[in-house]
Amino acid sequence: MKHKTLLAGALAAAVALGSGVEAAAPSLAGGGELYGSFLPQYAAAFARMTAGEGAEALEALGSECSDPNVPLADVACYYADLDGDGQAELLLINGKAGFVQDVYTLNKVGQPRHIISGWARNRYYLRDDGRSLYREGSSGASESVWETYKVLTNGEGLQLMERLRTSRTLLDGTRTDETNYFHQPSAWGMEVKIPGERAKKLQAYFEKTKDMPDTAGLPTLADYYRQ
Repeated sequence: MKHKTLLAGALAAAVALGSGVEAAAPSLAGGGELYGSFLPQYAAAFARMTAGEGAEALEALGSECSDPNVPLADVACYYADLDGDGQAELLLINGKAGFVQDVYTLNKVGQPRHIISGWARNRYYLRDDGRSLYREGSSGASESVWETYKVLTNGEGLQLMERLRTSRTLLDGTRTDETNYFHQPSAWGMEVKIPGERAKKLQAYFEKTKDMPDTAGLPTLADYYRQ
């Protein structure tokens, strides 16, 4: 069921964007109601992981977060309708590091379903359209990736929108001593090798579209933790 408070939040976001203010849309109202019973579970599992008691409880909720140095009070709860179905997705944001560490949506029967996890070398960001996500990943000095994604409805996952990556391996499998750049313009587009100058422009464009919300004043996991 769509909540009137969510629609009101969406209208407020539209007004803010229309005013020319260069800031992320406000967190949608009503998200706390949708995820109110889930957040204490997540907070308890996260607290166990940060206390060195293992990540099994967190993994059972789909999360791959494993940084024990993140206090509960540094993880903000933000809500945005990423898939356009009128209901908010839950974005758990590492406020100090400034990236999205987990995203949850609601499946067809209204149960939270995990979409993605982010960490230091696999960072996700909200983009300035308020819906899509931007990912920066790295598995080594010459292996990096920059990707944009749209969120599919009912927790069906992500769909690639565009990818830029670096590698010392060419498309035919040949190893080289230099960093090569490859661009895939869409989920169905063919990946091609591109010049470094073009790659730098694409990187700058992706960086410009990042639009993370100000987490000051947002509820945090500490607000949902019950000992």
